[in-house]
Amino acid sequence: MSALNYLAMVILAVLFIGMGFAIYSNYQRGALEKEFETKAELLANRVNLIGTQNEGSRDYLEIYVPSNCQLSFSDNAVLVRIGGSSRSFPVSVPVEGPVFSNQRVNLVIQRTAAGVSLSAT
Repeated sequence: MSALNYLAMVILAVLFIGMGFAIYSNYQRGALEKEFETKAELLANRVNLIGTQNEGSRDYLEIYVPSNCQLSFSDNAVLVRIGGSSRSFPVSVPVEGPVFSNQRVNLVIQRTAAGVSLSAT
């Protein structure tokens, strides 16, 4: 009978450890997504700021785009996709750049004659 009790305790311990790991993983993913969204909003603010400066002005920003997220640009907006939901941060000047996903990116934000251009270093 004690062997069955021991086995039951082991099974419960494994279940609790598994649940704890799953909860931590979800929390960590949510924190990364929130940080990404905050950095994307900061990027939009920096685009607006550089848009008021002279052509050739530059700024830099490091941003981590998690695996289920995407950062892109469209005319006058910084676009963010997190999972199945999308959000846009409007900017005051035309902005262009590549699409980024699942990577850490060092962005160069540069004022051009046509607006603001973003590229990775």
